[in-house]
Amino acid sequence: MRLVEAFYCITMVLCSGCTRDSNFDDYEKRKLDEDLSKITEVTGLYTGELISKKSKQSLGKLVIEIQEDTRVLDLDTAVPVLRGKVIFLGDTKVRLVFKDSYYDSTLKKFKSTLSISSLSGEGRETKELDLIGYPEGETLRGSIEFFGYGEHAGTFVLEKQKSGSAEDLLKPFDDAESNSPSTETFNRSFSGEASFYNKMKSSEDKAEIRNVALSVSNFVNNPEFKFFELFSPKKKVSVVLDLDTDIQYVYDGEWDEESQRLTGRGFYSKPFYFEISIQCIASKDIKGAFECKAYSSRQKFKDGLMMEATVLEIL
Repeated sequence: MRLVEAFYCITMVLCSGCTRDSNFDDYEKRKLDEDLSKITEVTGLYTGELISKKSKQSLGKLVIEIQEDTRVLDLDTAVPVLRGKVIFLGDTKVRLVFKDSYYDSTLKKFKSTLSISSLSGEGRETKELDLIGYPEGETLRGSIEFFGYGEHAGTFVLEKQKSGSAEDLLKPFDDAESNSPSTETFNRSFSGEASFYNKMKSSEDKAEIRNVALSVSNFVNNPEFKFFELFSPKKKVSVVLDLDTDIQYVYDGEWDEESQRLTGRGFYSKPFYFEISIQCIASKDIKGAFECKAYSSRQKFKDGLMMEATVLEIL
């Protein structure tokens, strides 16, 4: 009798376990369906203008398409996600895909982040570009901005479209001028006198005085990076340092409009390998002037300092 009772109890436990598994699967499916129904509040195709928060001027046409999707975490778990496609048509045409976005149905907030890795004047850096949106009926209000640079954001109030594709909606505005591969957007020139230390052997030697010219130009060949610069005070630049002895140094650099600071790095392999760098910052004492220091791995004196100069902008 006890053996029968034990068998009965084991059977009940096993069956109740099966029931719990079945109920859990049903719960997970219902929860997924509920979550998917919530994020459909923001899905759709939206079009309008992208406006500079700083200048209040239009940056170009903007289309945002938000679609619902699911992402499988493991064999038993799937979660709803949003995928956002951004198409921008201004000085250049750009297509970006934001994956694994999220939507907070309580706050009515959609957000997605795109990590961007690039070289700056001080080495490689990674920045996060946020796409933020708040659905309000048939409109999507929001911004595109880099973390920490909200004052340079691009803002938008887009209208939801009933039909059509993103490409069709932009077709009337898409022309040859909107797809130029390279546009110069920044060009500044400076000149002055510099103290050169590369021939000094000791602190008793005098620095050599030379005339110098410094030019800073922004050429962006990559459409995506050209688009990213709309939301940042920092620009990728080419820096050229000319000496009056027909010697020229070229740097890949970055210009920070906010801090009025220029940094650059360069590498040479012939006749032997060496590295160069330059740092310039707006002078506190002379209006319109910049104080620059250039370094070289060949320079063994003064911690690699090759040159110091105060240069004035040529207007």
